[in-house]
Amino acid sequence: MAPEMSYNRPNGDVCMPAVPYRTQGPFPINPSQGYKTDACATISDRSCQVIGHDKPSQICTSSTTQKVPVYHGHSQQTQPCQSLQPDAITDDDIPAELKEGYQYDILMLYAEKDRDDALKLKDILERFVCVNGERLRICTEEDLPWINSKFAQMDEAIARSTYVFLFITKTFCNDKWATMQKDDVLMTSIEDDTKRWCVVPLFVDGRQKLDYTLPFGIKGLKGINVSLLLRKRHLTDVSVKALTEGDLDKFIIASITKLINCRMSLKENRKRADKRKLREWKEAEYTRRYKEMLEEEMQRQEREGLLRRPTTQPPRMDGSIHPPEDPPRSPRSPRSPRSPRLKEEQNRSSIILNINNVQNLQIGNHNQVVSNTNMTAPGVGTISLR
Repeated sequence: MAPEMSYNRPNGDVCMPAVPYRTQGPFPINPSQGYKTDACATISDRSCQVIGHDKPSQICTSSTTQKVPVYHGHSQQTQPCQSLQPDAITDDDIPAELKEGYQYDILMLYAEKDRDDALKLKDILERFVCVNGERLRICTEEDLPWINSKFAQMDEAIARSTYVFLFITKTFCNDKWATMQKDDVLMTSIEDDTKRWCVVPLFVDGRQKLDYTLPFGIKGLKGINVSLLLRKRHLTDVSVKALTEGDLDKFIIASITKLINCRMSLKENRKRADKRKLREWKEAEYTRRYKEMLEEEMQRQEREGLLRRPTTQPPRMDGSIHPPEDPPRSPRSPRSPRSPRLKEEQNRSSIILNINNVQNLQIGNHNQVVSNTNMTAPGVGTISLR
């Protein structure tokens, strides 16, 4: 049995080491959202001094007291940073691409002439197909209003959807724009591993006895027979409001449910990524607003003559003081060239005699032995001297 380990905490106040200022701000960025990041971490020391606030260098804790920031060099009667609070970020301020609710299970593509029937099938699937207690989310090109380009809409819609359903009709096969969309999603399903086998054709007229030819790449895909889903009825003869579960094929509904459920994790991953991007945007936006308020306050105090410019350098984030700068050095005057006679006298004064050598070797500049002969010392061997 391993011996028990015990640790006795010393009594009295314990001063914790200094940590970066970003983690010890006096208030959160957005109290309503619970953000931990400190806006002041990206603001200069001088801006904080304008509103009478210094950055804390150290946090001391004790068993009976809470964390108290330690400030440097200013009066305790200064106005804290909490007096400047930017306006709260509302849903109207958030960019459309960062708002929640723009992740889909299915992207439905159709020809413009088939729009009414395609939207009718979209309503049927959203009403009767349920995955993990949630209704299907199906988008079309019209559901991304912040994008003006059709090509950009297409790329964004594919990226935000797990599957792509192609509304296959005779009109779709003869439509140039629909054919381009079909080719694009097929290439995406080949190149992108997360979109592999994501293309599902919806055969509105069935697959047998067609008076038109299915386009290349569609024949080999497993699809959904819409006429069998509606129990051999056509979409034009169906009223969505009057439909019940008994009017639909239960096997096909169950197959669609399993198809969506097997890749539900991809949609959840995209939703988590969107939440992270939204949180980062809110933090950056709140910090930007806070810095603007500090700049406005600094300009106001400068106009009113209330700004006290610091006479000493502000402290670092870790509490240390900036070392004073070295005074500017005067430029050195160029050295005058030494005369040959003066150089010879300096060399002669630096020569030291070696008293242990009968040949009176000279040790000159750079600690080098000066001699023109070779000497053999007893028991040492031959020494080459320069």
